[in-house]
Amino acid sequence: MHSNIPYPVYFAFEDDNINDVLAEVKSNDANGQPSTATTGGYKLVATASDPKRITSPNITNIQGWLPGVKVDGDSNQLPTIAIVASYNTFGDAPSLSVGSDNNGRSVVALLKIVRLFSVLYSNPKTRSRYNLLFGLTSGGLYNYNGTQKWLRSFEQRVYESIDYAICLNSVGSHGNQLHLHVSKPPKNAYIQQIF
Repeated sequence: MHSNIPYPVYFAFEDDNINDVLAEVKSNDANGQPSTATTGGYKLVATASDPKRITSPNITNIQGWLPGVKVDGDSNQLPTIAIVASYNTFGDAPSLSVGSDNNGRSVVALLKIVRLFSVLYSNPKTRSRYNLLFGLTSGGLYNYNGTQKWLRSFEQRVYESIDYAICLNSVGSHGNQLHLHVSKPPKNAYIQQIF
């Protein structure tokens, strides 16, 4: 919200009582009858302390790691592929955030990918020469605060080992289209052909 509202805004769970009050107020309004506290209307009274601004929302990130396998004699650190998705719900009040937005698909896709790769990586013969880093991040609606917090938590060597980062946000929300972008030109010739 970017402007002040001159009237108080209240949130309530919808139930039969609230629906009855709303129906009566609408009916009185449609008939031209004023609905004030002195004429038999309704008056909302709330006893609560002054609201306090949430200075730092609670951000919870979930991370998983599948280590790759090194070739004998290789002393270099293995490169890492990061596969991430945001999970968010948004509501005017925390208790009113229900359901999932288009990132629900992304979370399901990430969990499915984790399951498939965990089966492959459980056997050293089918393990890749890449580490796999999985992340479910929160706070996307707060300027990706959760992702920023998650990235800052990495050790420098892990951060530097990331060759590719795949973000699954909104996957499947544009039909069969898949949008790819890179922050810098890839070094791998095969990957360059894709872009």
